[in-house]
Amino acid sequence: MSDKRCDMLIDYFNGQLTDEEAKQFEEHLETCESCQAELDEWRSLTEDLPYLSEPVEPDTEMKGRVLSSIFEEEEGTSTDTGNKEQTVEREENMNEPALFQPKKKRNWAVWGLAAALAASLIGNAAFLTQWPATTTTEPEEEVVIDNLEQALTLQNPEGGEASGRASMVANNGEAQLVVQAEQLEPLSGDEAYQVWLLEEGQPVRAGTFVPNEEGTGAVTYPMDELQDGNWDTLAITKEPGPDSETPQGDIVLAAEI
Repeated sequence: MSDKRCDMLIDYFNGQLTDEEAKQFEEHLETCESCQAELDEWRSLTEDLPYLSEPVEPDTEMKGRVLSSIFEEEEGTSTDTGNKEQTVEREENMNEPALFQPKKKRNWAVWGLAAALAASLIGNAAFLTQWPATTTTEPEEEVVIDNLEQALTLQNPEGGEASGRASMVANNGEAQLVVQAEQLEPLSGDEAYQVWLLEEGQPVRAGTFVPNEEGTGAVTYPMDELQDGNWDTLAITKEPGPDSETPQGDIVLAAEI
């Protein structure tokens, strides 16, 4: 803006020009694209300002206290007469509507970011005040350690395709018998496979299971119920029912203990 009349843009926007000055500037405005663009920008930035808050007229005593505090801190010296004139002039200005006097076009964007940051900080502070003073720490889960006491490989006495494994697992003084078998023949009706522990030919049932479609099955059995035995053989038989008290079918898999 090289024309001196461009300097009248702020006063024109704030309504501080006389009628004659305003008329002269409007004539200039018709041909100055720079002033037109800046004026449009100021109007778009401030068109919503009247709705952001309701004006509140401060009482006379408050204005006097505020102005007195400001004048006491101002650097430099001035006469009492000068201070009184400035006081009267500033009090009069406080009663007038606030005027828009932008220093830089982009200050509004900076103020918007500052307001957003302040709102974020306020939200964070509210959140922190609601955070429990102490947190409950859940007790650490006790680690369970299993010890493998014995492992057996089960084989078909007749050389069939079925195979299996048996393991004795101990934990905290308690023992579990774990038996797994593969490639077992499919069952029909109420048939089931049963696991037996034998001592000198005397069997005790140690679990019952039914394999899946691939012929794989497994069973676990608590050995604390059989802790008095001196077992020498483990066997799996194919039984006509799941509750046989003694073996009735053929031995499918077996191993010496």
